[in-house]
Amino acid sequence: SNTVGDGNTAVGVSALNSNIADGNTAVGSHSLSSNTSGTGNTATGTGALTLSNADNNTANGGGALFSDTTGGGNTAIGRNALVVNTVGAGNTAVGWNALSNNVSGNGNIALGGSAGSNVATASNVISIGLAGEDVDNSCYIGNIVAQPGGSQAVYVNGLGKLGAQVSSRRVKDEIKPM
Repeated sequence: SNTVGDGNTAVGVSALNSNIADGNTAVGSHSLSSNTSGTGNTATGTGALTLSNADNNTANGGGALFSDTTGGGNTAIGRNALVVNTVGAGNTAVGWNALSNNVSGNGNIALGGSAGSNVATASNVISIGLAGEDVDNSCYIGNIVAQPGGSQAVYVNGLGKLGAQVSSRRVKDEIKPM
């Protein structure tokens, strides 16, 4: 039970059960129940941030960031988002089971149900609508492949913007009607 920490809110069986830190919010059975030193956390949902002692995590959804112990600055929204993350920091997972197998990767972003679920230890992976792969500094975006019109190269400019090279009539010779 919270006996020392200030500015905490706990609602639910065993929510903030071991807490002696400040500025935490736990809503749901066993949310933040093992926290003793982590500050600035928000856990909403049964078992959200259950094992955590890290700072500045947000977990919304049953089991979100359940196993997190020291990984701070994570955001998990959706049931079992970042569920096995233990030490990974600065991750953002939005969707049911998003980044669900990430244990120690940092700075990953996953959007969509089960997005990023193949990422376990890699860092700086972006997965939108796909499971992705466990490869550092990579990007996986669903619904780009196998589009009508054949294959077309996709380019990334110096600012990181994705795009396709535009075809221009003014730089072509001998254009004939089809």
